[in-house]
Amino acid sequence: MTNYSNIYNALPVIFEDNIYKGSLYHYTSIEGFLLMLQSINQKKCYLFPGHMRYQNDKKEFDEGLKFVDDNFLKITSEMWKKCFPKEIEEINTNIFISCFSSNGDLLEQWKYYGSKCGLSIEFDFSECEGFWESQEIPLSQEVNEYNYNEHILTEENEGNDPFGFDKNIDNHYFSTSKKGLTRQGISLSPINVLYEEDDKHNVLKKTLITDINKKMLELNLYESYSELNQYVECTISAFIPMCKNYYFKHEKESRLLFFPSENTEIKYREKNGRILPYLKCVVVNKDSEKYPVLSVMVGPGNNQNLVFNAVINMLDGIDNHNFISEKDCEKVQNSLDLCYNCKSELREKAKPGRLYCYQKDNEETGVQDKVVTYYSSRTGILVSKSPIPFRD
Repeated sequence: MTNYSNIYNALPVIFEDNIYKGSLYHYTSIEGFLLMLQSINQKKCYLFPGHMRYQNDKKEFDEGLKFVDDNFLKITSEMWKKCFPKEIEEINTNIFISCFSSNGDLLEQWKYYGSKCGLSIEFDFSECEGFWESQEIPLSQEVNEYNYNEHILTEENEGNDPFGFDKNIDNHYFSTSKKGLTRQGISLSPINVLYEEDDKHNVLKKTLITDINKKMLELNLYESYSELNQYVECTISAFIPMCKNYYFKHEKESRLLFFPSENTEIKYREKNGRILPYLKCVVVNKDSEKYPVLSVMVGPGNNQNLVFNAVINMLDGIDNHNFISEKDCEKVQNSLDLCYNCKSELREKAKPGRLYCYQKDNEETGVQDKVVTYYSSRTGILVSKSPIPFRD
């Protein structure tokens, strides 16, 4: 039986053209935000991927399954058809996902989080690495003291690895610490969601026909029937969560996929009148001196300015923070010497405890967006308020 917990190692290769590079934003409620950043002072953040079958769109999983069932045999050659399971339902569906958008200030997304204010959290996953909560390195423990042998593939557990990676080289299939030691973590490779039928068809064809030999070589696989079968089955399992209805295209979504092993703890919580199975993943920056989160934006709502100030207080770790009023923000917006049109430059030059403003050209309209005021926290994480007006 294929060990699906290791499929994350293969995703950056199998779907290399569909991996999102750059900043992504996770929209969440106040409650979700507090859970995710409960240990931010220790330079770590939590993700809580939910089971694919229990998402808000009940038809989403079935539509992805149906697309594969309808199209797989049409695009593949006779050789690959032998690898397709007799019943599509036999495909592994124990998949958990975390959802992100390439746009951190979308009105449609804010609507999901109501009048109490939602928040969007910015990540650049190319700078991060992840671990199951039970596998994280204790912060009080020096990296050199950590027993990496418990977390890398060895001769003893080599038979559990379906892809036969080369354990003698340090490559991108494994996370690497700042000191050069290798540990087996969770790949944080965001995969772009596919909305158009043509895009779904092209990606499926490319991964299972056009580039299959090249990708199998990169994964140190050979063209034996069993290995080919594993590749096809794993590719289909990962492809299904990439499919979404065209009407959600405005979300500009990318997803992290998680494939738990038998030892991974599955937790449960209530969500929208349902019981949602979920996992707990720890995210840290590859640079131990930096934080995994880049910025936080507070969405439109009745309490936007109160939430904005509370987030600042939380990140600065100060009990009696000077309250930032709406007038303070307006004053900075009129101060040209504190205005940036490049977010990376703002992060680099901003001084902790100060307000700055940021304005950029809208990629879709070609005109400048409304000025956004940012607070530079002592962590380096920028905090802002959405300029979208709130309507009760």
